[in-house]
Amino acid sequence: MSVIETLEIAGSETWEASRLESALARLKEMHIQLRSLRTTIPRMIRPLTSPHSSPEELYNDFANAAGSAAKEVQAFRYYMEDEASRSVLQQADTSRKEMPDGINAWRVTDHPDWLDRDERHVEVDGKGVDVQIDAVNIEAEQDTGKILEQFREAHPTMKVNFEGDTNSITLYLPPPARIHFHVTQQPSASGKSSYLVSTKESTHLHKAILRGIETRPMPNNLSYLLELLASYTNIKSMPCIKCSKLLDTKPQFATIRRKNETSSVAGTGETSWKAYHEGCV
Repeated sequence: MSVIETLEIAGSETWEASRLESALARLKEMHIQLRSLRTTIPRMIRPLTSPHSSPEELYNDFANAAGSAAKEVQAFRYYMEDEASRSVLQQADTSRKEMPDGINAWRVTDHPDWLDRDERHVEVDGKGVDVQIDAVNIEAEQDTGKILEQFREAHPTMKVNFEGDTNSITLYLPPPARIHFHVTQQPSASGKSSYLVSTKESTHLHKAILRGIETRPMPNNLSYLLELLASYTNIKSMPCIKCSKLLDTKPQFATIRRKNETSSVAGTGETSWKAYHEGCV
């Protein structure tokens, strides 16, 4: 018996096809968010396993990680406790009680695309919510595979991989940068996915880079984020656009990046990145 048949046979109430599809989309989102929570605690305690220059720096890093973890859990609770979610779960429970025979075990491996988000319209608190609200600034339900493919074509020397089980991306910048980035998708009930970035390395430089990444203007845009990470390839050779110096007084490289788009003579758009020291922005 399929999932649709399980939901459809529920006492006197028969759900229409559109409602069944909406219910499946909601169950799928629940599952994706729940699987993402498996890495919440490891990501939260990661600052405790990294060296810090001072207790204040340790506190700030851990506080930020704990805050992100709390938001992720809160988003999942909101989605689970939503009236529409409870209705779907109740419908499935009623169906199982009335038709207990012929329900086969289901595994996510039976449907490889189950963890790929679709562009859908669901109901949250009685209001319609488009999963992909703003293609430029939100990209909540992006085609991650297509974005990564385009990124690989634009940056063939960089190693980038997608880990479907944890909805995370690893990106390695080759020498002279030698930076291992780890990007974790953090979905929310509203459909506005955000992205948490960490590094394998834990030097003062890498922590400063992460602080710079946190200030990016479009936290929900994966394409923008990947290009931003790629811009750190020249972190050790690109001077600050404001003071024209490679190192500041700390001394530290220019770890803040701002996108700069200009028009060429041919009329096509050209994109570059400006670098700033933390004290120059």
